[in-house]
Amino acid sequence: MTQSVKVTLLAWSRELGGAERQLVNLACGLRRRGHDVLVVVFFPNRYVEASLRETGTPFRVLGVRGRWDAYRYLVRFLAEALTRDSHVVYAFLQVPNLLTVPLKLLRRKARVVWGIRTSDFRTRSNALSGLVTWLESRLSRVADVIIANSFHGRDDAVALGFDRNAITVIHNGIDTEAFRPDPDAGTGIRAEWGIAAFETVIGLVGRFEAKKDHDTFLRAAAIAALERADLRFVCVGDRPASARAGLEAQAGKLGLDDRVIWAGFRQDMSAVYCALDVATLTSAFGEGFPNVVAEAMACGVPCVVTDVGDAALILGDLGWIVPPRNPRALADAWIAALAQDRRPGIRERRRRRIEENYNLELMIDRTEQALSALFEQKS
Repeated sequence: MTQSVKVTLLAWSRELGGAERQLVNLACGLRRRGHDVLVVVFFPNRYVEASLRETGTPFRVLGVRGRWDAYRYLVRFLAEALTRDSHVVYAFLQVPNLLTVPLKLLRRKARVVWGIRTSDFRTRSNALSGLVTWLESRLSRVADVIIANSFHGRDDAVALGFDRNAITVIHNGIDTEAFRPDPDAGTGIRAEWGIAAFETVIGLVGRFEAKKDHDTFLRAAAIAALERADLRFVCVGDRPASARAGLEAQAGKLGLDDRVIWAGFRQDMSAVYCALDVATLTSAFGEGFPNVVAEAMACGVPCVVTDVGDAALILGDLGWIVPPRNPRALADAWIAALAQDRRPGIRERRRRRIEENYNLELMIDRTEQALSALFEQKS
């Protein structure tokens, strides 16, 4: 049996995204296996807090009010970390990674794990994020182990100066009991959205941020809508509200007012995937392991994805891959997916690929092994 490890996991965002879901699943899984787990949340996050509370997983909320409140959350984090005296501190994402640097200076024996959950580090939306990336690459040797959730993210980090030997790749894990084919649930969602029986639905799941490239999704939708009158398009996600307003205006200019459904934030994501005839990823950059692709595949849904992060690796030969920022190629792939997704057993093969290669317990296994090996090495 693996020796019990006292581990502190650091969560950053107030948003609900793939990193936050993975952190909750990992924390609860490690605790279920007998490890002493504490999650430190910098910003209040209702989803993370509710999920951890439901499973009895301990957590602390530092109560950060804004990103410029730096001195406050740094002091609170250091006080929490030094008091707890964890065997391992595992940070998710860039800012938590950097916050472990003063911890390491104050406590040399601290075991620090950094998380890399994105890629295309040189493609940053502003000067601040570029500065954070530069600092992270320069200070990366502080970490005893770096866990990347994609090969693409690992290779980009190495290109920036990270030590390849310090990086291990552990792909995200999908709860295939939660994400599974459920036609009845999908039918209920379609009824809620007002989808007619003869209509076909293509869906994009993701926040309204630049890297998700909703612009290309809408342009491809305009092209595909000219070829098939039965197509409807769904955008699932929210934030920021200002971006949604601009996208709705763009959809109107493209003649898609009555063809696009803005579904907002949903927690019943398995049912949402089951409501789609095609799930699509249109991201232009920045993806590591896009959960939406694996989640949709676990539900048996055909996927059309841009070639970003490890999306193509997840998909294998069971879907369609197109270049980023190419609306024509995206629209053509949607049409092909709808025409070809009648092969016997193809939906079962998609689900089986996720069960065998990217299931939740496999991710917990590999992380547990990495943390335990680090603890034993330092003991």
